[in-house]
Amino acid sequence: MRSRRLRLLALVVLPAVLLTGCADSANEGSNASGTMSVSSDFAGITVDPASGTSAPTLELPTKPFRTQDGQFRVITPGTGADIPADASLTVAHAMYAGTDGRQLATSFTEHGSTLALGDESTPEMFTKAFEGQKTGVRVLVGVPAHQMYNQASLPPGLTMDDALLFVIDVRDVRKRLNQAEGTAVPPKAGLPTVEVPQDTSQPAKITVPSPTPLKETVAQPLIVGAGAKVTKGQTVRFTYTGATWRDPATPFDYSGKYPNRYMESPIGVGQLIKAWDEHIVGQPVGSRLLLVVQPADGYGSAGGGNGQIKGDDVLIFVLDILDAY
Repeated sequence: MRSRRLRLLALVVLPAVLLTGCADSANEGSNASGTMSVSSDFAGITVDPASGTSAPTLELPTKPFRTQDGQFRVITPGTGADIPADASLTVAHAMYAGTDGRQLATSFTEHGSTLALGDESTPEMFTKAFEGQKTGVRVLVGVPAHQMYNQASLPPGLTMDDALLFVIDVRDVRKRLNQAEGTAVPPKAGLPTVEVPQDTSQPAKITVPSPTPLKETVAQPLIVGAGAKVTKGQTVRFTYTGATWRDPATPFDYSGKYPNRYMESPIGVGQLIKAWDEHIVGQPVGSRLLLVVQPADGYGSAGGGNGQIKGDDVLIFVLDILDAY
């Protein structure tokens, strides 16, 4: 698979993908009794009422604002659907420097971004901030920069001990999938068969019906999901196993061996092999797709996969479409 391998580090998920009178809830960590506390300088941060496509501005009572572990406040409660602890949220967010309150990034002027609650790549404070909340909530979150960035990627003018502040509006909530979920579809005769384990760290088992590979590229849904259809230009989250028809028992790549056990990439824009770009677009989120890929729709005559894929190899992929945004 040809792709920019997007590691779903917090710095990607929040700033870029996210990056995942007011009523206040706050957290600077729990003390021995389990109660929550909030520092006075965090409580005094004001957020203007801008909404829609305009990012709010912040006023800091103390400069610089810093936090050791993180804090959050509910600025405006939501009135919509409950937010589950493991949901994927469509949000509008803006990120600010705790040094002076200047805006560093925003998705208020775009189609929004995604925040995956409970995900390994999402700092815990963001998941805590939405516990018990409803769609439509506006939350202010403050975290130390070292939870979001490494030294090389730190925004200009900040140190690892400085804080980052986020204003996050939840626009929509959807179920976060770890595997395909939907209606099973009997595959056509003559196609490879697959067994996908429940353990997402393990590759799928692929079996071919004959040593002689098919002569055409085939896209066969195995499960049709109930989510929205993937559109060109969206970022897709997926799990996958890839093998050659020549050696189907030995995957040349699979998502389970990577830290997050899934991958993400823009679709339909030339960052993936042709067969993926053409056949993932239009599939509903939640689907499982079997792809038999001819060399012209894969890696071409040069092959790939660090020598595991020859120029004439027919490829087999099974992939689960977990999200698209």
